[in-house]
Amino acid sequence: MAQVFVIGLDGATFDLIKPFIAQGKLPTFK
Repeated sequence: MAQVFVIGLDGATFDLIKPFIAQGKLPTFK
């Protein structure tokens, strides 16, 4: 069985999310 880890980003600003996208840690965001 695959393990799944979910993090809620409710209210997170795009400035906070952008570095994670650049590092490839959020593959569903582009």
